[in-house]
Amino acid sequence: MKFTPGNNLTDPTVFGFDVQTSLNSTNGGIGGGTAHAAISVNCLSPQVITSTLDDGSAGMLRYAVMNLCPGGTITFNLPTGPQTITLASTVSINKDATITGPANQSIAINRGSCP
Repeated sequence: MKFTPGNNLTDPTVFGFDVQTSLNSTNGGIGGGTAHAAISVNCLSPQVITSTLDDGSAGMLRYAVMNLCPGGTITFNLPTGPQTITLASTVSINKDATITGPANQSIAINRGSCP
């Protein structure tokens, strides 16, 4: 079983589903016990980038990408002047996201020693 959450999740989103086991082939294989699974999705949007460091802490790009709700927004709010974020390893954005930053500031993302 695979679940892929949709866009517009809020924090926290809690939902669940029931799974029924099969005891035999009668009644289409239904007839065993039922188990309920609750899933809690913890994501935050918007995410605000306040640091150029890359240790995965709150306020950093890596943290923002990992904890962003699908369809959420990442906003850069870095100190004045050109800024460079040097990544320690690859950061993959695998969900819909809006990325915004100040129009009058240069922000570069450097892959560092990432393969």
